[in-house]
Amino acid sequence: MNPKLLRTFTLPATVASLTILCASRVLAQEGVDGDLFDNATVTLNSALVECCGSSEANNIFEGPDGVGGVEPTTTIFADAPGIGFTNFIEFSIFSAQFVNSVTLNNRSDNGAEAGSRSTAGFSLFADTDNNGIYETTLVSLTDPLDSGVANVYNFAGVTASSFRAEFTNGTQAGARIIELDAVPEPASFGLLSLGALGLLARRRRA
Repeated sequence: MNPKLLRTFTLPATVASLTILCASRVLAQEGVDGDLFDNATVTLNSALVECCGSSEANNIFEGPDGVGGVEPTTTIFADAPGIGFTNFIEFSIFSAQFVNSVTLNNRSDNGAEAGSRSTAGFSLFADTDNNGIYETTLVSLTDPLDSGVANVYNFAGVTASSFRAEFTNGTQAGARIIELDAVPEPASFGLLSLGALGLLARRRRA
């Protein structure tokens, strides 16, 4: 693996200082296994592409077999209305968890900035009081990297179970998102495991 490159961006007062950690990664890997967003339930999303084997909203969190590539096991938004349009995915996890860092992996067709299916903006919001309104801004970034490397975004932590991610098309073609992960703090891994076991038990009883 190539040496890691650390870059820090200072955001407005409404958003915490944003740190981006860029490291080389293999595109065939779908991201972090066992993170807080694994098995998230998508509650609402904007239109997705219908060609090339189609696309599914939940692929943004974990591919069907845990392994991705470029298509179709990634989440690819529809080409219309085109450049500058903001796509979104609203989702929930099994219980409220403390989140202070997410990893985003997005890629244009050729891995170049402003290439086809590039992402011109990324925002993440949380509904911290469960009223259906995503009032807390966690990340607000213009022009995230489109090369398919993992970008880590750190922010002031919140405890929530419902989130909204927004991705702005950089070109006429819909943005391609390979993976969005949230890595829990060490103490949260035990709770995550218990939640997953409970979910599995309920499915077996059903």
